[in-house]
Amino acid sequence: MGFHFPDLRELLAPPLPGRRFTDSKAFAKFVSAAFNKVAVGGVVDDFALVVAMCELHFKVRRRMPGVTRVPTRDAVREVLAEFDTNRDGVLDEEEFKLFAQQWWNEAGAGWLYRAAIVSAVTCVAIPELAAAARRHTPGGGEVPKGLWVAAAGLLFKLASTAIAARMERVDA
Repeated sequence: MGFHFPDLRELLAPPLPGRRFTDSKAFAKFVSAAFNKVAVGGVVDDFALVVAMCELHFKVRRRMPGVTRVPTRDAVREVLAEFDTNRDGVLDEEEFKLFAQQWWNEAGAGWLYRAAIVSAVTCVAIPELAAAARRHTPGGGEVPKGLWVAAAGLLFKLASTAIAARMERVDA
């Protein structure tokens, strides 16, 4: 039995107009596996829904780190009320699939936005800030470029952490 790479074409295919990861066979497979792992009698209640979403989160995260976040129990209760179309207090597999698609689309879109911003800052803004600081600081040319980039990166990290902490206080 030799080693072979898994077929990643479905996961790594470039997005086409109107095509989402949640419409792919890979996502349907993840959702079905997460649902079947925790479903009792073909349905999940609010507690099992938290476990199922954590399972889905970790399955997706293994392939795309950082894309999703684990849902809170309160958030799951709110969603349960929204997606429980027959109002029986539990989700069947179809209701769970609709829930998972919306959850992913919201969380995934946010991740892509953050990834684009972080990439732009890491690859463009920080090196440019470091180069400008090095040029305009007396004796800056004597300090290695790497130290300037590290200092600019640290400055960005401190600023972004402070902004995130302030935003969390506002949201609370």
